[in-house]
Amino acid sequence: METSLSKQRIIDEAFKLFSINGYDATSIGQITNAVGIKKASFYSHFESKKELLDTLVREIEERYEAYSKTMKKECEESIRWTAEDVFQSVNRQFEFLIHDSFFAEQGIF
Repeated sequence: METSLSKQRIIDEAFKLFSINGYDATSIGQITNAVGIKKASFYSHFESKKELLDTLVREIEERYEAYSKTMKKECEESIRWTAEDVFQSVNRQFEFLIHDSFFAEQGIF
């Protein structure tokens, strides 16, 4: 998914604000102030806050899906897993979530 820098900045700031304040408590004005743009610029990228949220959710799903494919391949290659193998797999998934650049740049983890 190709996203313009301005649109990506809106997504990134919305992710931060939604994570901190919640979706309902975050206004488009707060998002545009955080990005440093006017509301008209927001609306040139998104029709509504709901569309922004949908875009954000899709982006997160795409990142996790790509990561999950790697994990699926690893699972298929491993016929017998020990408890330690399972623990390591879950630990890698957790590490992905807290260290993936998308999440790290948001300052959430």
